[in-house]
Amino acid sequence: VGAGGSGHAGSSSSSLAHRRTFFSFPSPDEMRREFMSPDRAATSAAIIANVGVYAATAVNRRLFMALVQHNGLVHAGEWWRLATAPFCHGSLLHLAGNMLAVHWLGPQLEHVAGRTMFVAVYAGGALGGGLAHLWLTSGGSYVLGSSGAIAGLFAGFVVYKLRNRHHVGWTQHDTQWVLQMVAINALLGVALSGQLAHMAHIGGLVGGAAAMFLLGPRYVWVGGRVEDRPLLPLFRGWP
Repeated sequence: VGAGGSGHAGSSSSSLAHRRTFFSFPSPDEMRREFMSPDRAATSAAIIANVGVYAATAVNRRLFMALVQHNGLVHAGEWWRLATAPFCHGSLLHLAGNMLAVHWLGPQLEHVAGRTMFVAVYAGGALGGGLAHLWLTSGGSYVLGSSGAIAGLFAGFVVYKLRNRHHVGWTQHDTQWVLQMVAINALLGVALSGQLAHMAHIGGLVGGAAAMFLLGPRYVWVGGRVEDRPLLPLFRGWP
């Protein structure tokens, strides 16, 4: 069924939201099986892209410096950095933490909204994070990583569930999951104060939420049946 297609209206992600949390760690075999599942092809592709860019930039420092975001260089015309920086990571630990978050969050959104909306929300979060850092900070440091995109996935899933709650439901598991994510990010914000690009996280939330709100499934009753009526039907009918 296409992204935003009415066939997703009956999908319930409550079990996914309950299972995929930072307090429910899957085994390596479970992660491998999930990674190879065609139901989460876009999520796995995003992880592969991030790992590939990390491998390339780990052995080529000049490439790394050409891709990460620096506000001064972006203002000077190097706008591509807004698109490439979210795929760059400063260390293997940085990459592993972010990709684990994508592995947990991505399939939930891809399951309910489709591959195309996963890409749209991921891109919206990544771009929103980069623009927020560009417009709202004055520092000259480099910023990189997929945390803005991850924040976008979280926000996009919440927008989808809340807007369509009368058709797909909103359960206690969903509330617990949201509270867990908020608590974890608050703790990380305190523990890693000075190391996190907070504006990029906020921008990622806004970008992901906006992408889902404008482009994502919006289920309404029409003539006695549920239909998908997105505000901007650019991707309606897409997988």
